[in-house]
Order: sequence, then C-alpha cells, then structure tokens
Amino acid sequence: MPPVKLAPRRYVIEMFIVMSVYVGLITGRPYLLSQTHQPLLEHAIEISPALPIWVVFFVVVRYYRRIDEFQQRQLLETLALCFGLAAAFLASYSFFEDAGAPHLSTVWVWPIMGVIWAVTGMFQRLRTR
Repeated sequence: MPPVKLAPRRYVIEMFIVMSVYVGLITGRPYLLSQTHQPLLEHAIEISPALPIWVVFFVVVRYYRRIDEFQQRQLLETLALCFGLAAAFLASYSFFEDAGAPHLSTVWVWPIMGVIWAVTGMFQRLRTR
C-alpha cells in the first residue's frame, strides 16, 4: 500500500485524467455524432460522457481508502455537506424556474456538485487549521 502522503497527489492525477477524458468526450461528441450514421455507434457516442462520471466515483473511493482516519472523516464531512447543499439547491431550483430563472438541464448537476464540493472542501480545510 502506498504511503498516505502520496494519496492526495495520486488523487489529483487520477481526477485530472478522468476529467480530461470527460471534457474531451463532451466537446468531441457533437463532431463524432455528425460523422456517423450508424444507430448503435450513435448511441454509444451519446452516452459516452457517462463513463467518466462513474469512474470519478471509483477515483474517490480509491482516495478514501488511501488516506488516514482523520482525513477520511474530513472527506466524509465534506461530502455530506456537499450532498446536502447540492440537494437543497437542486431541489429548490424548480421554484426559481417558476419565478423566471432559466431552465437548468440535468447536465449541470455534476458541475454544480463539483463546485459545491470544492468550496465545502476549502471551508473544511480552513476550519481544521
């Protein structure tokens, strides 16, 4: 098992690779769809950005298993806060739409959760210093 000190670095590298693949699939998807006319291949291209989203889950689990108990508790607290804030925001946004806010596609759920996760993580780190 690798030292706990290396866990954050490995996590950042793994997450960077997965997010790069995600961005590449999102941006390249329209072009790839315009170049194919085979229904099975079109469906594969359409759902391809879902794969890196699932890989992120496994990257986070690997990171969790590599860190010490204190860091695990911090990560779980951050994820709990992130989930609560994201759930409250996303569940209440439909009321904002009723009041005239633009429609929020479900494609934005993942980036919104990522931003909330990053912000809550920063606050958690500041709180524990």
